[in-house]
Amino acid sequence: MRKDLNNLKSILNNTIYENTHFSESSKNKVRKRIDGNQSVKFYYKMKPIVSFIVLFSITASLVTFTFNMMNNKDVVEHENSALIKSNGSSNSDAKDVDANINTSKEIKENIVAHNAIKSYPYIIFNNYYYKKTDEEITEDQLGEIMGEVKRIGDWNFKKDGDSNEIPPGRSIYSVKDKDKNEYIAAKGVVYKNQTNIPGYLLFKKEEPVIHPDQSLILNAKSDPEETEMAFKNMQRLVPNILGLQELEQQYTLSFVSYLEEHGPGVNLYYSDNSDTNNVIYLLEYKNGLFPHNSRMVENPDPRNPWEPPVLSETFELNGFNWEYYEDKYYDDFFLLGEKNGYIYEVTFQGEFSLDDLKDIVMQLK
Repeated sequence: MRKDLNNLKSILNNTIYENTHFSESSKNKVRKRIDGNQSVKFYYKMKPIVSFIVLFSITASLVTFTFNMMNNKDVVEHENSALIKSNGSSNSDAKDVDANINTSKEIKENIVAHNAIKSYPYIIFNNYYYKKTDEEITEDQLGEIMGEVKRIGDWNFKKDGDSNEIPPGRSIYSVKDKDKNEYIAAKGVVYKNQTNIPGYLLFKKEEPVIHPDQSLILNAKSDPEETEMAFKNMQRLVPNILGLQELEQQYTLSFVSYLEEHGPGVNLYYSDNSDTNNVIYLLEYKNGLFPHNSRMVENPDPRNPWEPPVLSETFELNGFNWEYYEDKYYDDFFLLGEKNGYIYEVTFQGEFSLDDLKDIVMQLK
């Protein structure tokens, strides 16, 4: 099963999910979902027993619910009283705590709201979403060229020329006999006679693009402006966050992910600016709070038994205590550095030697 997921990234790159990172953990979830189908027969054998358990549980829950409702009022009043006292206190520490709670809540709400992907095919033009209609138009109906599709995918900050339907490089046209402020067209794919063929699609003005608060962006990918913004925002939330800014001539920060429950920590990808596919992955987290994609976390796939990485060497470099691990499961190696109670896990894609990684971690600051 592991081999039949190896080409998943190349398949995704031919879709609107180009540049999407599909981690080993995500692959395992797919495997589990596939394996889960094997348990259906067992479920039907157990169905009568399960039904009895569910009925019993519902009865018990009703009794518990009634009891809790009788006590809930006192609990709520107690919590509200404590909150009022805290908000009314002149103690600066209490105010700081409240501010942190509100900021964290605001960040979460912002991330959820603005990471939501539109459910309909669109082109962004003049800071509006133009939604694909069911109407196909002919080449004779095309008007003047109004712009060009520049990116395909989904970003925190939408720009004119973004689309989740039309490939980059395609022109955006006005349409004859239609208001050019309300309708645009572009060459895409239409479905005819049970097959996909090239055709011109009509898009209608739908809703304005609403940009999130820049100061709250904590996750970003592919867009250098966004990833740099997310990195700077996380620097105020993760005191120990480090980066490879000194290598910006050779590597571009291409992915940033906030790991709230791991210190908090951060997950960074640095892509080689040359034509190679070299990528440096940098995980930063509090000692002992391993993220799911850490090489130190056991892979649960029973068909490919996980082999723990083997510690081969230790050394000091750039103020860090480093451990060099050989990883037979992935058939490569990685570095684990420790400083000020934080772990810095350095893995890679491409051709790197130990000396190469040592040169790279010398730039961590």
